Amino acid sequence: MRRSYTAARNRASKLDNQGRFSNVAHREAAAARVNFHREIKGAKRDHWNSFVEEPTDVWKVAKYLQTDGNGQASFSPIPNLTIADSSGIIREVSDDGAIADELLKSFFPPTAQPTGGTLPPPTQQQLPWEPLQRHEIKQALWAANQDKAPGPDGLPTRVWKGV
Repeated sequence: MRRSYTAARNRASKLDNQGRFSNVAHREAAAARVNFHREIKGAKRDHWNSFVEEPTDVWKVAKYLQTDGNGQASFSPIPNLTIADSSGIIREVSDDGAIADELLKSFFPPTAQPTGGTLPPPTQQQLPWEPLQRHEIKQALWAANQDKAPGPDGLPTRVWKGV
């Protein structure tokens, strides 16, 4: 198709360059151009339709589809799901909420319940610790940057250094 369009265009240009303008040659070139672009447009449309119909590329398709003025997609980005129930019955889910529930169940199955009795209650046991000495506190205060955010007591290090 492209070769016939190029040949018709070149024939018309060649006649023009030779000073022998031909309406027939220009009409043939114009008709070849229209046919060529019509074929290209049809091929693009066919390719797009086959691309959209492919169920494995739904997220890639969603990237190319236009959104409405609010930034929301003007299409349903998730296709209908075909699932099998626990009893083996195959059904199709088309409601967005039901699709979301099915995907949630698929990607995040419920966690197994612990077996073998109950766990003992947690206990708060103090680790063995030597009492803090005054020189250790002073050493930690002087090593701290005085311009940093205050601790849990709300007082910055600058205040503690002044005490």
